[in-house]
Amino acid sequence: MYEKKKKDEPVVDSIPETKTPLKQDIQVSKADTSTGNYILRLDGLVTQIQKELEKIPAGDIPVKVLHEAADLHTFGRQTYLFFMEKSKNLGEKVLLIDAVGLEELSRKVKDIYGKYLLIDVVSQPVNKRPQSKKIYLAIFVG
Repeated sequence: MYEKKKKDEPVVDSIPETKTPLKQDIQVSKADTSTGNYILRLDGLVTQIQKELEKIPAGDIPVKVLHEAADLHTFGRQTYLFFMEKSKNLGEKVLLIDAVGLEELSRKVKDIYGKYLLIDVVSQPVNKRPQSKKIYLAIFVG
């Protein structure tokens, strides 16, 4: 039933590889080093994206955001491309507002909407039911 291993055989781990790693790191690719512009690629849920965007240094601001759903089996997980530029004002930074549902988002954004520049609003469903609310992340620069 069990065979005895020989001492000369190499040890091979039999852990299967998973398609999606457990922890996603920020992937940065520099598009133009002379101007300081680069593309920031983030994979994950909206809450993970928010944590990673809070780490961006002041002076680097997103200009455009693109996103797509990565896989139907990993619910809510998306891939985002942030086109980043160096700001003329080095004190500018990313301001993130998160909310569950449109009513809460409008209440939180009402005070700062005219003061800061809105870049994009990304969303993710809370669960798989069609009538459920979504988690929203509003990305401002100011």
